[in-house]
Amino acid sequence: MSFRESTLTGEWQFSAVLRVENIDVPGEWDSVDGGDTTSDTRSYRAGGAVNPEALPAAAATGDVILERAYRGTIDGRVRSELGGNIGRPAMVTVYAQDKNRNPVPGTSETIRGILKEVTRPAFRSEGDGTALYRVVVAPHGHWTPS
Repeated sequence: MSFRESTLTGEWQFSAVLRVENIDVPGEWDSVDGGDTTSDTRSYRAGGAVNPEALPAAAATGDVILERAYRGTIDGRVRSELGGNIGRPAMVTVYAQDKNRNPVPGTSETIRGILKEVTRPAFRSEGDGTALYRVVVAPHGHWTPS
């Protein structure tokens, strides 16, 4: 039996970057969640039929939530600048990385929308964890290859 490199991709092998209008947001984001496309289907029982029929509905894409550890030297200025640009065009790009953390060609996806929310760093004075802050983008459409 020979050793083969796993073809599975771990969470640590992804990266995400954010751009808001003309602001190049420095650094990468620790987590990306949401942005899933779903639809609210309806059931219809024609003539009171026993088995309902599913009716199609318009698709909708949920908010994209990015989160990372707060670094005062970078994020103090960035968070302030982002907060002043709520409602402006935003773009999130996610891509896979190889074992050396280089982007894997052909894996990037981008979603565009508007900057919806920027939070203050979450912390507890008695805590020993990292202060985190997040940015929420309300998308227009869905993820597309980039």
